[in-house]
Amino acid sequence: MARPRTFDPDQVLRQAREAFWTTGYAATGIADLERATGLKRTSLYAAFGDKRSLYLKALEHYQGEGQTLMDTILAAAPSARAGIDNLLEYALAGFVADEHGRGCFINNATTENRGECPRTQAFIVENREAFTRKITDHLRRFEYGEEEARRVANTVFMVYSGLAAVATTGLGEAALREGVAGALGGLL
Repeated sequence: MARPRTFDPDQVLRQAREAFWTTGYAATGIADLERATGLKRTSLYAAFGDKRSLYLKALEHYQGEGQTLMDTILAAAPSARAGIDNLLEYALAGFVADEHGRGCFINNATTENRGECPRTQAFIVENREAFTRKITDHLRRFEYGEEEARRVANTVFMVYSGLAAVATTGLGEAALREGVAGALGGLL
């Protein structure tokens, strides 16, 4: 008879995420995950599968939190531009406040994966599509046509991804803000 779980799976996914986010998938060993989560490898494997499965579940957990936050920010916006500005402002503030300078967990996975793992690549593509779909839907609320909304959504995704990457280089907050403003310029 299996023993009941004595841990919170969401908490373990957050702890595993921190380990992966800080050092990357390849550099994070099972011993690192055991230390981060306080669980032994047999418990991790039984609950989440192998290392890659745990990584993907940590990415999905992070994505779920981000999508909920994105929905909240966009729903509260009084205009199309305000939604985009508020979303990027929130992201920028988070990147600047992160004392480890890690950028976005999913963006880092994109860079590290480079198409090497089909499961991770499929997640990355789905994440991009979900992000741009949310922006497209937001813009459509403000009477943007489908084609224009998709074009703007793709650009916003690229700006967000670039911001996340450049934030890891230590570029100051003022320069990051200037970059975002310049990239969005006459977009909306």
